[in-house]
Amino acid sequence: MKLRLFLPVLVAGALALINVTGASAQTIKVGHSDNQAHPKHEAFVHFARLVDEKSQGRLKVEIYPSGQLGDERELLESLQTGAMHLTSVSNGVMSAFAPQFMLLDIPFSFSDSESARRALDGAQDILFTDLDRIGLHGLSIWEQGFRQVSSAKKGISASADVQGLKLRTMEAPLHVEAWRAMGANPTPMSWGQVYSSLQTGIIDGQENPLYVVTQEKLFEVQKFVSLTNHIYDAMPVVASESWWSSLSDDDRKLITDAMAEATSFQRGLVDAAVEKARTDLAELGVEITEPPADQIAALKAQAQPPVISRIRDTLGDAPVDAWLAVIAE
Repeated sequence: MKLRLFLPVLVAGALALINVTGASAQTIKVGHSDNQAHPKHEAFVHFARLVDEKSQGRLKVEIYPSGQLGDERELLESLQTGAMHLTSVSNGVMSAFAPQFMLLDIPFSFSDSESARRALDGAQDILFTDLDRIGLHGLSIWEQGFRQVSSAKKGISASADVQGLKLRTMEAPLHVEAWRAMGANPTPMSWGQVYSSLQTGIIDGQENPLYVVTQEKLFEVQKFVSLTNHIYDAMPVVASESWWSSLSDDDRKLITDAMAEATSFQRGLVDAAVEKARTDLAELGVEITEPPADQIAALKAQAQPPVISRIRDTLGDAPVDAWLAVIAE
């Protein structure tokens, strides 16, 4: 009789323990605007696995892709209110919240991914400074790879080939400024209009990371790709400051370590995507041009001064000089 009375109590206690353990798991809410095939999403999935492993299930990451929680501006605003915990957004959107990210829009800052990653990893104090004042906390810089130029007419083998090129750009003032200084006819437009505008000749070309040309089937209307490496396409990873400040030191370290591993993973995905796109485009008959170094230098000499001048007007000299010293190393 005593055993029969004791067993229900034991079972009830075990169930209560399970419920308490489950209730103690903390959720980290992540939102982003890209689809589930994008390197950003895959990297967040990897980050979620790492956090789960490192916390032994105490911390759980929930990911909401494809703009389920809003567009990139809305995602940053959700971080500011504490309604969401983590996101990664395009640099142009980030610049609207924190103008120091305009520094990443200085054209021809880097010749290769290795130098870009080394600079960004070593100078995050410049980029992440004072983010707490606007309710954000910087964690890392992810990427989409270098932006390249595709065209229906010819490749860019000399700086003169840019003259008069009707080129779709993002609606980013510094990008427009740079291309105009190089002699192109920059034409900002929404992405949904790009394919048809290329097809009908309203624009001659566009600029984007290389794998966009394959993913969006632009090779059907663009037979020339030029590896200009004019912009390193950064995607800052930021957190809610109110959430970050609520974490213990141990949990901050855990998340920081997981993010460092996820960053290496994300960059590896981009490298693989770029290399595959280059191989696929060649097999599809797209002519790939690598402009000579002296011609890239000529474009850089045209593009950088007006962009740097505009950034100085916004940020002042000190952060610009500090950043220029970093990218010159």
